[in-house]
Amino acid sequence: MDRCEWLMRIKRHIYLTVFLLAFFTVVNGANAKAESSVWDFFQLIYKTIHLSESDESRIPVMPVEFDGELGLELQRRVRIPFSKDTPGIGEVGSIRISPEETLLLTDRIGARAHEFSLTDGHYIRSFGRNGTGPGEYRSVDYIAMDTSRNIYLMDQVGAKVLRYDRIGGFIDKTRLVQGCRILTGRNGELYFVRVNRSKIVELERRDSATWAVMERTPLSTERQGFISFRMGNLVRVCYNASSHRLYYLGPNDYMVKEIDGESIDVIKSFGLKPDGFRRLPKRYHGIGNGTRQDLRNALSEISHLRNMTLVQGRYLLISYKIALPIEVSWVVYDLDAEDTIKAYALNQDAKKITTSFGYNVIPITNNGDRIYMWRGPSENTTEEYNGTLEIYKLRIGKP
Repeated sequence: MDRCEWLMRIKRHIYLTVFLLAFFTVVNGANAKAESSVWDFFQLIYKTIHLSESDESRIPVMPVEFDGELGLELQRRVRIPFSKDTPGIGEVGSIRISPEETLLLTDRIGARAHEFSLTDGHYIRSFGRNGTGPGEYRSVDYIAMDTSRNIYLMDQVGAKVLRYDRIGGFIDKTRLVQGCRILTGRNGELYFVRVNRSKIVELERRDSATWAVMERTPLSTERQGFISFRMGNLVRVCYNASSHRLYYLGPNDYMVKEIDGESIDVIKSFGLKPDGFRRLPKRYHGIGNGTRQDLRNALSEISHLRNMTLVQGRYLLISYKIALPIEVSWVVYDLDAEDTIKAYALNQDAKKITTSFGYNVIPITNNGDRIYMWRGPSENTTEEYNGTLEIYKLRIGKP
């Protein structure tokens, strides 16, 4: 029996099981609401079956044209002090800028989420705390804010997403197994990127009021068994509120997928292969939740995605770590075109700026036309400062 025939038999058994469930529900006089839920379940099962059958060859590939270099212009620095009135910060995982011009960040080592002023860096508040009780989490891997200014924290270790009000009060939570990223949409919807049981990376669009899944679509065609809760940090996704589009990049790829924010269908893909880019060797594809040494071995051979952010609603900044020799490669895509996407490289001055941050993942975000990068404290300033937020502006063309 070949693989296709085997898959068809499995599908027929699933279809038969779901049909029998629906049949017995109707026979036993279930009401219309129950019947509806059964058929909703049937549609969900049907869609899940087809998640591993997406055909990337049907996704249009946009041509990319290299159009020169651009730079980064430092606007200002905001130092976050270290004092008895300010929580200590270990390793910043993600950052966001609020509408009130404050800094939201997650601390991986301290397993906390905090808010600071961008005026003078003073501490404002924290969201939740480490623990297992209501409103508590085991890790804080990602932070987001919705249009109602509620705060969302993703706990990859605890497999959940927690929601808080603007002043830090815990509201509720939902389960999210193998979660990679969370985003919020302009219409109040939520977007979750996760790895499903079939090891396929998928995007979910959820209702913010009920956490219910409204749409689900695959983002990978091959099983991504190498993405554990540790490597989930290497998945990147951005949202453009003006165009209602999302942009996704997996940890083992350089082709960006553009996604419609309403249907969450993949519209097109584009990308330039960085010099020296290496995909993860096949022998690592099944390590799943392997040991830390497995992860270190994998990261030593993969050219993995480090950061991605969208500036001015059109410039997509992406950085990769090229495995051997160790090198950081940046590319900027100008999305404001219909037929061809323009690509830029950072000039020498901008390369020096980003290289000085080190080779770890740089926490980076945007707000309007500004780029925000987190720099940890130097050995000489650890007793005075938790770190520094550096604010840059893209400089197009010659200075």
